[in-house]
Amino acid sequence: MFARFYDENMYPLPLRDIVSTNINIPSIPFANNWQGGSEGILPIRTGVDVEQRPIEVTFESKAFDYLDYQLLRDELYSILGFDKPMYLVDIRQPGKRYKVVLESSFTPTRNNATNGTYTVPFTTEETPYAESIGTTQDIQLNGIDADSELWGFGMGLIANDESLIYTHETNEFRIFNAGNRPIHPFQQELKITISDIGIEPSRNMFDGTYYDWFIYDYSDTAYLRRNYQGEEYTLMIPVDSGQTYTIKVHDKENSNQFTIATAPTEPVFDGAGIFDMGRPVHLQGKFSHQERTYTLTIPEGDNYLYVMAAQDQEPPSKIQVEQGDTATPYKPHPSEDQFIELRNKTNNTRFKSTDTFANEDVIIIHGPNVTKNSQAYLRKTTKEFIELLPGWNEFEVIGVSNAKIEFDFRFYYA
Repeated sequence: MFARFYDENMYPLPLRDIVSTNINIPSIPFANNWQGGSEGILPIRTGVDVEQRPIEVTFESKAFDYLDYQLLRDELYSILGFDKPMYLVDIRQPGKRYKVVLESSFTPTRNNATNGTYTVPFTTEETPYAESIGTTQDIQLNGIDADSELWGFGMGLIANDESLIYTHETNEFRIFNAGNRPIHPFQQELKITISDIGIEPSRNMFDGTYYDWFIYDYSDTAYLRRNYQGEEYTLMIPVDSGQTYTIKVHDKENSNQFTIATAPTEPVFDGAGIFDMGRPVHLQGKFSHQERTYTLTIPEGDNYLYVMAAQDQEPPSKIQVEQGDTATPYKPHPSEDQFIELRNKTNNTRFKSTDTFANEDVIIIHGPNVTKNSQAYLRKTTKEFIELLPGWNEFEVIGVSNAKIEFDFRFYYA
């Protein structure tokens, strides 16, 4: 026997005295999309349409007598009915299954009074790919048992303890997709549960407001100039004299400037658009301080902190300015809407909630459906979804101090 059949709940379908003698699984059918092309110029392939995969299974029935042959035939007709999908498993790769339906009618070939051969055409339903019978939460709970029919050779599983973890409670972690196909929540099975959300008040003083001001040092004095050449991105924050503050640019790749100054007042520009701060520049860090982190104590009499973070490019969106001498993990300004963001840094896909929430809330992203505490929740998000690439996927959680993230999905194979 080469094939086993299961119903949609993975209960075995009984095939009494009927055995499968062959399975023919071709590669996935597809059609290229071409555009353009003329004399001497080849057309360009603009995409591909994947089609359902045909699978052919051959059965033989071995009856006791002539009447039993008819009963076995009718039993096979009933089990392989056209009105119900089923799962097909090739026992030589026991951990993978195909969801199939009968493609067309079939006629048995009667070899003698008690023996018949049936060549049965199936086609895959929902997806042309093979999928793992087990899910990642099976691995999380039970590991990978070599004697279990959930797993087998050729499934991309690796001998790495971290690859067995699919529930995380840290803000940075990795998820391993053992399949050779990417996973899209609209096309494959993917469920992400977010719970035990830790909410910690933000100490960040930067509310995201930038000014088109250029900070420069002239004769050991800091000057602020508006309407300078190009576009400048400078932040201004009220501070307390004599207190220590730390500035950190977390997305430092967006910071090509890092100049820091203080002054007693807000800017008062002269006719040339220049404000004399009356103090030296604290840091001229365009080509230094590559970590984009700086701690300073505000001089007596100064009440405003100025930081030029970028010039003529997209500015940083994750700047932490806080009182103290230590740079802490990034948190948005308290005036910003509370949010939780789960980002796959490997392919830059994300899920982000823009709604307020409590520690006991449970957010579930299951395919295209998003709920919070079992209530529809998609409208309270940015309507983006997490996708997974084959192999390792690097994740980060932003906006909260911690959360419990559970991934439950199957692996898919071409």
